[in-house]
Amino acid sequence: MAKRDYKLKITDLQEKLETLKTERMHWQVRVNLVRSSALDPDILEERARLILNSSHKNDLIILLDDFK
Repeated sequence: MAKRDYKLKITDLQEKLETLKTERMHWQVRVNLVRSSALDPDILEERARLILNSSHKNDLIILLDDFK
């Protein structure tokens, strides 16, 4: 019985390891994009403001009606 439990535990841990490896690869790609020398600082700032729902004092904000 104990041997079977260990085999189940090993299988479960191997599945978790594969999931974590996939997640790590995903984050590594994202980190490499941020480290890229081709990264445009203006686009990065624009994207950060969008995500943070923030604006610069000199930004012109144009509000649009939702078209439904």
